[in-house]
Amino acid sequence: MNFTREMISEKIENEAFVDWLCDRDGIFRFTVYQGMAAMDEDIDSLELSVRSYNCLRRAGYSTINSVVNDVDRREDFAKIRCCGRKSANEIMLKLFLYTYENLKPEKRKAYLDKVMEMN
Repeated sequence: MNFTREMISEKIENEAFVDWLCDRDGIFRFTVYQGMAAMDEDIDSLELSVRSYNCLRRAGYSTINSVVNDVDRREDFAKIRCCGRKSANEIMLKLFLYTYENLKPEKRKAYLDKVMEMN
């Protein structure tokens, strides 16, 4: 995935995890908790670039939950018109960060540990 260390560091306080995540190549797997009330938010909450936002809107996605329900992996974004690799990477990263930020602080470390275990 292409993203900057600063982008991740400002969201995640665990520097060891940030280092691990930024040094990865290839596939990145993570869990999104669909039962969270925050998942009913509009996709505006993901703070996506205009291109990524427009790809999702044109495809009929209006809430974060609708994206999570239809998309299991980055390859699923290829089915969305004009959603290339960069946009798919950005959307996946923003979904990960959004999930992390909406967890209770005491559950964040366990979540990061689970993500590391999945990858």
